[in-house]
Amino acid sequence: MKSDARTTANPLSSKEFWDKHWQLEDKDHADRYIFDRVMRRYLPIGGTYFEIGCAPGTTMAYFHRNFGYRVTGIDFSSVDHVHATMARYKISDYRVVDEDFLAYRAPERYDVVGSFGFVEHFEDYATVVRLQARLVRSGGYMVVEVPNLRFFNWVLYRIFLSETLKLHNLAAMDPDALLAAARCEGDFQPLYCSYHSTCFLHFDAQNPVLSRRPWLRRAVALVRTALDRLGLGNIRSRYFSPYILVIARRDS
Repeated sequence: MKSDARTTANPLSSKEFWDKHWQLEDKDHADRYIFDRVMRRYLPIGGTYFEIGCAPGTTMAYFHRNFGYRVTGIDFSSVDHVHATMARYKISDYRVVDEDFLAYRAPERYDVVGSFGFVEHFEDYATVVRLQARLVRSGGYMVVEVPNLRFFNWVLYRIFLSETLKLHNLAAMDPDALLAAARCEGDFQPLYCSYHSTCFLHFDAQNPVLSRRPWLRRAVALVRTALDRLGLGNIRSRYFSPYILVIARRDS
């Protein structure tokens, strides 16, 4: 990897921010994951898995428990949190690298390389995607997920969490742009390259705004339940969907 990646990528958030963040928020989705259906459709069972920005470790636990992957993660923040998550799920066969990903030189390539809510925290998100793509072996899979904080969701965050917007690069919130960045490193064929879920599901119950507004938390929960029961929980829309997900296979 290029030695100047740290300076060209320019992170929008600090280690201190993430240390504090993971003390306040703990996502627990190892057995109930919003992307479970699409992951099971496109990703293989078994193999090696590497996750970039792996704290708090629940996504690593999900892939180990549900896909049988030998999991490795890297993060420069809250690594102890990852170990605690693995202990909670009684997972001992894993590895965590306590290092800045932009300075990391991986000793191998992997069958599946994932990042979830990571690349959008850099000014030059394309460089970060390319670094991720380099870790995927031929025939392997790259998974990139970012929030969609544009359009309707931008309005929500502008009203309720305006400071949070400053930590995100909105230019990264385009599935085609993410795929194009990966293709600079190889022949990646898209399996899923689109938006995911219906409006404001990203505005979840762990959101600090909702924790301070019980009435709003109940309203979000009611709408989410109603959409799911009506079979409308995954209407893809660039204007309303809260997530962007890219799953691509590297053919060369």
